[in-house]
Parts: sequence; C-alpha cells; structure tokens
Amino acid sequence: MNLIMTFMVSGVLLGSTSIEKKDMEGIEVKSRSGDIRLIIEDRNDIYSDDDLNYSEKNGVVGITTLTDNITLHVPPLSSINIKSVSGDIKIWAKSTQNWPSRVMVKSVSGDIRLKTVFPATIAFTTISGDISIEGEIQGDASSWQSALYRATTVSGDIKLKGLVPADLEATSAMGDIKLNLMGKCPRASARVNYAVETGGKASVLIEGQKVEVSENTPLSYECVEITVKTKLLGEEEGKKGRLSWIERRSPLVKPVTYNRVDGFLLGIAPHFGNSNGDFAEIGISYAFGRKTWQGFLHFRKFLVSDPGFYLSAGVFSTTATRDAWKILNIENSLSSFFIKEDFYDYYDRRGIEARLGFSPSDHLAVELGYEIFNLKSLKKKVNWAVFGKNKDFRENPPIKEGTLRALTFNVFARHGPLSFAAQNEVSTNDDYALKRFWNELTFKKSFENLGNLACRMIGGFSPDSLERPFLFTLGGIGSLPGYKLNEFETSRFLLFNLDYSIKIGWPSFLFFFDGAKIDGVNGIKADVGLGVIPFSDISVRAVRKLEKNGDIKVYIRLSERF
Repeated sequence: MNLIMTFMVSGVLLGSTSIEKKDMEGIEVKSRSGDIRLIIEDRNDIYSDDDLNYSEKNGVVGITTLTDNITLHVPPLSSINIKSVSGDIKIWAKSTQNWPSRVMVKSVSGDIRLKTVFPATIAFTTISGDISIEGEIQGDASSWQSALYRATTVSGDIKLKGLVPADLEATSAMGDIKLNLMGKCPRASARVNYAVETGGKASVLIEGQKVEVSENTPLSYECVEITVKTKLLGEEEGKKGRLSWIERRSPLVKPVTYNRVDGFLLGIAPHFGNSNGDFAEIGISYAFGRKTWQGFLHFRKFLVSDPGFYLSAGVFSTTATRDAWKILNIENSLSSFFIKEDFYDYYDRRGIEARLGFSPSDHLAVELGYEIFNLKSLKKKVNWAVFGKNKDFRENPPIKEGTLRALTFNVFARHGPLSFAAQNEVSTNDDYALKRFWNELTFKKSFENLGNLACRMIGGFSPDSLERPFLFTLGGIGSLPGYKLNEFETSRFLLFNLDYSIKIGWPSFLFFFDGAKIDGVNGIKADVGLGVIPFSDISVRAVRKLEKNGDIKVYIRLSERF
C-alpha cells in the first residue's frame, strides 16, 4: 500500500526541515558530492535535521544539495528517485507494513548501499561506484510477487549479503560480483532467478562456504536459481561471449573523428552478428582533409562452436596508427579538434588479412594469421582547431614505404583482475624483414574502502633496428607523461604504469607513477604525479619527471589511461 501525500509550501526552511503530508506521491533527491542517507519510516512527513532547499511539482518533492551530506527520513512514497555525481547513497527501510513501489538510484562515481531488503522495483546504476545489498528481509511472500532488483555498474563491484526473494539482475562490465547467500526466503516464496553477468570475477558463497561457479550449471539455494555469465568488456551482442582481439592497428573508421592528416573523417561501420558468434562488419568513410574515401570489410565465422575454432578475414583501405594503446581515439579526436594536440602518428594501409582463432572459453583467445599490406606515408593536411590560431599541428612523420607480408600471432587472456595481451609479427620476403613482439600485462582491482589500483607492464622487442611505422615511441600522454611526446624512439623497451585512486568525499584523489627502461637510453626514465578525479574517469593531473631539470606539467585526461 502506498501513501499519497503532499506538502503545502515550497522554499527554504531554517533549522530542521519538515515537509508535511497531503497528496505527495514521490521524492527526487539530487546531489553533486554530498552523501545521502535515506531512511524509509512509517511517518507522515519528510524530515531532516538539515536545512534543505526543496520544491514541489505534480506531487513530487524535489531536494537538491551540492556538497553537504544530508539525512532524510521519508514515508513509503510511491516513487523514490536519487541522482548523485560522486556522493555515496545509503538506504534503510524501517517501515514494516508499507514500502515504496519503485526506488531508482543513479550515480556517476558514488557507492550505493541498500541496508534493508524490502519488496519493490529497485534499480541501482553507477559508472564507477560499488553496489551492495544486505540486511533483513521485510514482508511476506505475497508482497514480493511483483518485486524486481536490478544492479548495474561499469567498473564497480556488486555485493549481495543475505537473500533477495525477487528476480535479481546484477551486471558489472569490469568489476567483480560476489553473492554471499544466507538466511531463509519467506514461507511459500515463489522461485526467483539471479542473473549475474560480469567482466571481472564472479564468486558465490552459500552459508559461508565457497561454491564453484560454472556458466553451464545453475546454482540453487532456498528459493533462488542462479545463472552466471562472464564476458569481456566491450563485447558486442551476437558474438556469443567470444573474446575479440583488441586491434592495435585498427582502422580509424568511426562515425566522426578528426585528426591532422584526415581532417574530419565522417563514416559508418554497421555490425551484423548472430547468436553463434559469427559477424560481419563493413565501414566506409570520407576524409575531408585528404579528399579521399576509406573503407574496410571484415568478417568472422565459427567453424566449430565448441570449443570455439573460427576463421576471420578482412580487406582494408584506411588510415592506420600504432599509437591506439596510448590514448582512446575519441579523446585524441577531441584534443585535435579543440587544442591542436594530435597524439597519433599515421600511415596509409591497404591490403588483406586472414586469421585462424581458438577461443575455448570467454577468457582466452589465440589467433594465428597472415597479412599482406601496402604501407605509405601521409602528410599533415589540416591545421585548424577551435583554440589553435597561433599553433601548428606537428608534422606527421614519414614511414618506410613498401609491402608487408607477415605472420601474426595474437593472444588475449584474462583471469579476475589480470589480463594479458600479445601481438607478435614476423615478416618474410617483403620490404621490411620485420620481427616485432609486443606483450602487455594489466592488473585492475577495486579494494573496499581502500581505493582502486591499476597497473600495467608493457614490453616491446625486436632483435633488429625498427623503422617507422614499426618503431616503438615513448614519452608524452599514455606512456611517460612527464616527458615530451615521442621523446624516445627504440626497438626495445619495458614500461610500467601505475594509477592509484581513493575517494575521500569529493572529488577522488589520484597518485600515479611511470617508469621505463629504454634501449639506447641511459638509466631509468620515470615520472610521478598527483591528480583529482571530479567526474567519472575525467582527471586533472600534474606530473614531474624524476630528473633535476624536471618541470611540472598539468594536463587533463578524459578517460582511464588503460
């Protein structure tokens, strides 16, 4: 049963705040960085010890706070909506007979915690925050018949302690999901389903005992059936959960991009797939700076569905880069468009490739391929940006032009917070005699109340002296930000990057370190920096190289480094 209430005045109350009843149907609370504690009680008003700015429209009370933490005592209104940028949200239900019909909580980086389990339609959504659900079950079996719980996060963890006697959907693209099941469902409860989907690690404990998790074998406890699916972040529907190699030389065919050789690049790249994991994609675009069309056709066909043997092939005629590991394409496009900072180096790539792949599980893919490409240099074609009147784009460096005929061996593996990627190329009977090996190990983990740690080790090696575009370049954003862009050119290197962030109110704070051993360069090149993360993955960073003449550089990142 829902209470229908309203309040008679709108404005600012001094001291404590009490919003009286009459025809009030819902509440909407918005916060930038302040924490929100919401307690649902059997009462006739919305009460807070804090001074609140509030308003009313169509029976919904609106409350907004910028930086202050607030505690709200509310009746079981029909609808409760909470939106927060970086503040944490905690919700309790002390009402024993009536509950809200719907509770919707959205947060960018704040954590969301439900401390009492009550029958309602509940949706928790956050980008980088954690979600936890625990507490005593309220209500009998009949009150839970239409309840639904949904928890969704991109990089945060999801934890359930106890039971929710309702269908539960828990999804985390990169974080871990932990179910610690204990207690009893209400008497005569209907069977419910927990659907768990994560790009991290899924774990289940039943009454304190760890249980093996298998995607093919659902688990049961009390009134609950549990199904688990793990997948790689960024997988598209229709790929049947198979891992897709992250192409380091990916064609730059996107709906809209901007760089110093193509200018504006407008295009489309539709993807077609089925439930077997087969797909085909075709891309076509026009580069206004170069005044030329570009395109590619790429497909994959599973020859054996289980354990997962497939054939992929493609035809490409595009602008290409080997710098995509340093910074996302969208971030580089925005930097080029607004401030004339293009961090990629480009070349023209035209040819074909074919690969045989083996993917026995969602966490392992191995590919053996062969490619034939004609490579040509590209010159800077544009010199325009919104804020770049007195600045020139740097020149795009020339490459050694010729035909590449190479065997490729690619690997991607993932286990919990660890992931490993490798791309190895050996060419024969061509213009390059290339032997180039790239290996990358990444660790990402969120620690409850202790922050987030991300570190990466990259090794690049060739027994011979490399030429562009195969040369390894370090320095600047994405590798060693304390140094000049591409300050170091080498055929062999070992790079270590570390980011550690911790949330202390608003914003989150960041420490990072970078170090590299570069062939042909004396000693270790390293830098250290501090930063703040005001929103989601956007960070403002200050860095200094660890040398006597090191200057402090301040810059902005629009995404995670890796």
